[in-house]
Amino acid sequence: MAAKTTTKKNSLLVRAEARIKGIEANKFGGSDTLMIAGTSFDVDTGTARIQAVAGTIEGADAARTAARTAVAKKKAEAPGDRQFLKDFDDALIQQVGRDPVVLAEYGITLPAPRAKPKATSVVTGNAKRAQTRTKRGIMGPKARAAIGVVKPVVTVHGPDGEVLSPAPAPATALALPAVNAAPAPAAPAAAPADPVAK
Repeated sequence: MAAKTTTKKNSLLVRAEARIKGIEANKFGGSDTLMIAGTSFDVDTGTARIQAVAGTIEGADAARTAARTAVAKKKAEAPGDRQFLKDFDDALIQQVGRDPVVLAEYGITLPAPRAKPKATSVVTGNAKRAQTRTKRGIMGPKARAAIGVVKPVVTVHGPDGEVLSPAPAPATALALPAVNAAPAPAAPAAAPADPVAK
């Protein structure tokens, strides 16, 4: 539901309109003249003076409304106007050519043709750009895609050295070599019996 918009009437205009109604209904309190700031006004001149006050305010309000309407119209039509002028320029250039003297009569200035860079400038620029990319660690999509995550393989050995399971470890960002668990040390052999001790 659209919100209602109300325009507050100018308080000076409201006062002027009320004074005019009072004069029309009762003149100046029953009298035909009224002394205002040392000047005598009759009904007609007094009414005319107050109507001038109201007219000034109404004219300003109408001008404000017209200005707002004109600004809104300008904003709404600006994209189409810009496009038309661009199309006009394109059509004119196609018809009369790119002669700067002729186009200057229409206020059209063509951009200067871009000078071809020297070979040394191209080489130097490429080297500087490569150096900047290296220094800042800038990579393109292919270089980023080439970076992979290496999953190390952990091999578990039993006490007798037999491989129990090649269980993969969780993913890590570092490339770690395969880690083999060392076999458990064998139980120490029993010491031989001393034949002398009995």
